[in-house]
Amino acid sequence: MNSTFGKISTGTLITNDMNVKNQKQTEIGLVPESWKRILISDLGEIITGTTPKTIERKYYKNGKYHFIAPGDIGLTTQIYNTEKVITEEGLKVSRVLPKYSTCFVCIGSTIGKVGISTQEQSTTNQQINAVVPSDRYDPFYVCYLLKYWSEYLSSFSSPSPVPIMSKGKFQQITIYASQDNAEQIKIAKILKTIDQAIELQDKLIATTTELKQAAMEQLFTKGLHGEKQKETEIGLVPESWKVVSLGNVSSMKNGVNFSRGERGSGTLTIDVLNMFSKTATVDCSKLYRINKKLAPDFILKDQDILFVRSSLKQEGVGWSALFRSINEPVTFCGFLIRCRLSNSEINPDFLVYYLRLPATRSYLVSLSGKVAITNISQSVLQNLPIPMPKLSEQKEIAEQLQILDQKISIHEGKRKTLQELFQSLLNQLMTGEIRVNDLEIDVSEIS
Repeated sequence: MNSTFGKISTGTLITNDMNVKNQKQTEIGLVPESWKRILISDLGEIITGTTPKTIERKYYKNGKYHFIAPGDIGLTTQIYNTEKVITEEGLKVSRVLPKYSTCFVCIGSTIGKVGISTQEQSTTNQQINAVVPSDRYDPFYVCYLLKYWSEYLSSFSSPSPVPIMSKGKFQQITIYASQDNAEQIKIAKILKTIDQAIELQDKLIATTTELKQAAMEQLFTKGLHGEKQKETEIGLVPESWKVVSLGNVSSMKNGVNFSRGERGSGTLTIDVLNMFSKTATVDCSKLYRINKKLAPDFILKDQDILFVRSSLKQEGVGWSALFRSINEPVTFCGFLIRCRLSNSEINPDFLVYYLRLPATRSYLVSLSGKVAITNISQSVLQNLPIPMPKLSEQKEIAEQLQILDQKISIHEGKRKTLQELFQSLLNQLMTGEIRVNDLEIDVSEIS
């Protein structure tokens, strides 16, 4: 009986007449009868990388061949770029991989990461075991197969402070795989199509983020009306803009301190981790609760601005986000500072975008103090000079940047949906829960 794939759209997989017969029970559950238990070494030649001597400049200077390390794997399935490259001379003293070899990280904290090479010739360092697939296996099928088995394979690493799995151990691990090349190609094609849709969303997110950054630099120095500029303590701004101290247009308060035992129930609480959304607002999707009696001024109001007061990483201190009220009271932890505007001529969205400018961020970080963690004080924030154009211009600038934020959020939402779809299909296709022979797939609506 022929089966057909219905259209795959965001989050929906429709299958018709799926044949789940002819399966066998294994230690991983049911798999198709025709699939075989194989060694990793049955997939092809296993190659462990090496590192050409770093003191030999001839191996690295003006190189063009990918020298793949763990940090180069995982951003996308296909490895398009590497931090280091080597020369033809470097390649001669390395173990060369042909195009579409699967790279599996076998040492370190990122053990189990999987990627596939894209150059005609490349190589890896010694932290990676690569599989050069035999003619019996489709290269991308091998890559996605190892992605599916990654956690299982990683469990065979030696239990030490630095996880490690030797080539000998790696190639002797057994897994289950399809022996039908046509089926392998079909499985790989489906997963690769979704992978490419994810990559497209990544590119759109990066492009829109760059556009937003350029727009911020332009809007906060030239404004909207083509005015002449003047030099101020914050740099060039339009002539009509004022520059005021943040403390003159707001009041500030440190957040509430509490013990570990007071967490669990009570008032929703914003923590440092909720501050780092890509939009201008606090991420209120994952708040914890504290059981503590709070004074009224510890409860946030709509459009309060929060700053990170204390951060383990210096670049995080002084980061700001805008609070949008939800359907119940919310407070904020002692690692944050609340800034409440007292001047109605300041638009809070405009202000947060200004506070996220790289120049403003660098200035705040430079004024922070570091002991065990990095801190910033209310007095530093109160003395911060900020631009103050007419309210109407502030609103228009904020609206333009919000449009770009919305586009970024849309692409991030699509990316998340695609990743969930990819993981679901990876699990089902690699166990034979869904069979792909004689199936048709249309992913035109994914992106």
